[in-house]
Amino acid sequence: MFFNELKLGATESDTASYGTLFAPNQINPGTTDKIVPLSPDDQNGAFVMILSTNASSVTNTIGQFAESRVVAEAVTNLANKDLLRSDAKKQTEDVNNANAIAQEVDKLMELVPSVASPDANQTTRAYLRVINAIAAGIDGHTEGFNTFDDAQDWFDSVKGD
Repeated sequence: MFFNELKLGATESDTASYGTLFAPNQINPGTTDKIVPLSPDDQNGAFVMILSTNASSVTNTIGQFAESRVVAEAVTNLANKDLLRSDAKKQTEDVNNANAIAQEVDKLMELVPSVASPDANQTTRAYLRVINAIAAGIDGHTEGFNTFDDAQDWFDSVKGD
């Protein structure tokens, strides 16, 4: 009943096959609650059945493992608190930097000519400004690109990083 399984078969020589005890969507009499087998979930955790001549020793050992893991994590966090704070600060800075780059690129993209037949030089300069902003934001590239080939060379040099 605990696992919602029934062994079907008349003899031990038969291949064991299992059926379910409770039919799906079966309702507990007098209520609207469905009858469900025991299974771990967010509210109930896991059901463990320990079959041993010294079950308390087994459960105590499992408890000690769980407690020692929690203690080890706490000690590690205390020992590395400065590193953890530094990592969190760096992640925040990286996110802020990425957002700033994205906003700048959005504004620069608005400056790209959108007429039916734009001037090729004006369009090229607009796209090079976008690429320069991305390069400056990604790795602090300060030299402006004069051609798309210059930008491609830069991209090829940093794409492996």
